[in-house]
Amino acid sequence: MLCSKFSRNPYAYSNFARYYHYIEENEDDALENIQKALGITEDYTFNHIKGIILAKKMRVYIEKNTNEIIENYNSFVQKIYDVLQEVENAYDKSAELNIGNIAAYTSKINYLLSIVRAVQKNICPDITVAQMLCMDKYSWCNDYIAKAHETVENIKTIDMYMNMNHESDIGNYEGQIANLEGNISE
Repeated sequence: MLCSKFSRNPYAYSNFARYYHYIEENEDDALENIQKALGITEDYTFNHIKGIILAKKMRVYIEKNTNEIIENYNSFVQKIYDVLQEVENAYDKSAELNIGNIAAYTSKINYLLSIVRAVQKNICPDITVAQMLCMDKYSWCNDYIAKAHETVENIKTIDMYMNMNHESDIGNYEGQIANLEGNISE
């Protein structure tokens, strides 16, 4: 294997992680390789890739395990929070290592919103996200939406202090969040 020739080169492992993620769609092998890269050096790109892999792994889990999720919903809710912690840690570390890496923030928002959408589509397709937000059973959605709002505010703060302009991204995400929230007074 190529990695054995370059066992101390983190980029060999990160490239294999990308290969497994994008080409083979094997998130377990992708995660294993990105962990090896991170074991050699902390790099904002490696952490970002880790977040992307973990995010896709959770979306695929929701799509492929609908019946299990419905039967063991409380366990699923715990998993939702556990995986969020892992994904957040990866994206937050990426941003910590490169504060201007707005992609870490946008990827985090994409994850949060995609999980809410995936649960609505696969687990409770007969109700809207706005309705989910009003139900105790789906209270975790409120946490996810609040984190999405918080992350948008983080982008605004970075824009202000680093003299950057991500108004288009900000408007896009604020619109997506508003569409999910709908009119919750209904």
